[in-house]
Amino acid sequence: STFTLIYSSRASWQKGTDLAVRVMKTLAERLRDRIRIIVIAYGPLVKFYNSLNGLSNVSVINYQPLNDFAKILSQSHALLFTSRYESFALLPLDALSAGNLVVSFNVRGFIRDYVLSDSRLGRFIVDFGDVNGLINRVMELINLWYDNEDEYLDLINYARSFAERFSMDSIARVYLDLFFRVLSS
Repeated sequence: STFTLIYSSRASWQKGTDLAVRVMKTLAERLRDRIRIIVIAYGPLVKFYNSLNGLSNVSVINYQPLNDFAKILSQSHALLFTSRYESFALLPLDALSAGNLVVSFNVRGFIRDYVLSDSRLGRFIVDFGDVNGLINRVMELINLWYDNEDEYLDLINYARSFAERFSMDSIARVYLDLFFRVLSS
């Protein structure tokens, strides 16, 4: 099989679509049959994806219903996340829970507050605008996937357990604990 990178975002300036296309085009041209890229395309700037036309290892598909998107996500290996700003950003959390590693800019919210400080997952986060850094981190994951399956699978399992910290049960326990502390004070 082939390493699969997914990019799913409303095509807009805020989401960094212009930067994502640069990353994806470079990876598609450089890695050819070693990478498959799936773009879930919707939003006002879908024209940015035109430069990916003709690349046989890139599929640009329309917005997907939740069940179909979950299937695509579960069959992918990494998520490219290029937002310029976010509030929390649920997509990276969804990706981690599905066993996808997240390659992202250092954007506020979930990425900066949780992923960046993690010693294993934070290494795939780069400074905003560092397109070459994103490319290099994706290539690092591809090489790991092709050359060291055990280490790659260990990282995937770690990503899933990291995401479990944010499950509904975990968050409910935090709020319940906070509620009881407020009541007891």
